[in-house]
Amino acid sequence: MGNRDDDQDLTVQQVNEWKAQTERFNAQSEQKDMQARQQYERNLEMSHARYAPEREHLDEPAPAVQRVWLQLKWRMDKAGGELKMAMEQLMTIFKP
Repeated sequence: MGNRDDDQDLTVQQVNEWKAQTERFNAQSEQKDMQARQQYERNLEMSHARYAPEREHLDEPAPAVQRVWLQLKWRMDKAGGELKMAMEQLMTIFKP
């Protein structure tokens, strides 16, 4: 029976060593995770600071785009008016 108790003691000892090693790995993992999160936050802040001026310009319509939009709108309104006049002329021509 002595061998069985010795084997059981060795097994318990090995399990306790693995448990201690697992706890060390978990502590290291949490530390690395915290460091990675902090680095990510720093990089994100730097990125926001670096690209803030460009982001402001993206929120504003560019003058050229706005000018093109106004020209397109004016031409569409003009074409709509011409179509309306043509339809009215047709209606007066073919009116019984």
